[in-house]
Amino acid sequence: LAAVVLFGLVYLLSQLLRILPGYTAVIQTFTSTLAEKARAGTDAVVKPFIAFRSFRAAAGQIFTGIGKIFHREKDPPARFE
Repeated sequence: LAAVVLFGLVYLLSQLLRILPGYTAVIQTFTSTLAEKARAGTDAVVKPFIAFRSFRAAAGQIFTGIGKIFHREKDPPARFE
């Protein structure tokens, strides 16, 4: 009886291993497509915020540079250490 059960398990496992690679390829393709769509969706949501902060940072640097040009000190203060 044990030999019959063992033979049955070996046979079923061999059948499973024959069809399993096809299904795993389908699942892998599906999950990679899903991941790409999720990444594209989150990028689309975040893009305006990143663009705004980038613009704000660039404008801040421009105004900081202009402020340094017009507010230069004649002699830098002495550093006491």
